[in-house]
Amino acid sequence: MKFKVFFISIFLLYSSFSFAVSDEWIIASGTPDKTVLMYFNKDELVKRDGYLLVWLMASFKEPKTIPGDVLVQSHRTLIATDCKKPYTYRDLHKTLFKGPMMTGGVSLLIDKSMLEKRGIAYSGKGSLIDIAIHGACEYGSL
Repeated sequence: MKFKVFFISIFLLYSSFSFAVSDEWIIASGTPDKTVLMYFNKDELVKRDGYLLVWLMASFKEPKTIPGDVLVQSHRTLIATDCKKPYTYRDLHKTLFKGPMMTGGVSLLIDKSMLEKRGIAYSGKGSLIDIAIHGACEYGSL
């Protein structure tokens, strides 16, 4: 019986991380101390009307509490960029997760109207998102 419980626990642990560590996510940038890592999904890059649509994932070493007492340790964001320097992008979809690597359940789904209010953003030269967009654009041009 103990072996069965152990096996089921290992299977559940593995399956909860299998999506996040799969081959489709490529690490694109991170802080030197690895407290923040940013990935892009190479299998879901889409070129449309002069833009590259990119799914980004950021995972934080420690959970953070954002306004509204929402616990966040990772997020998945769909952006659109024209891949021209300096990189600009627009958030199209954003989901915040309670655990690392999109685990632990959804903390918050950002409303589309809030994302539209933000409009076009500049990535900031050398920022984590700048490096991630650069990697996705290079990969998407192959």
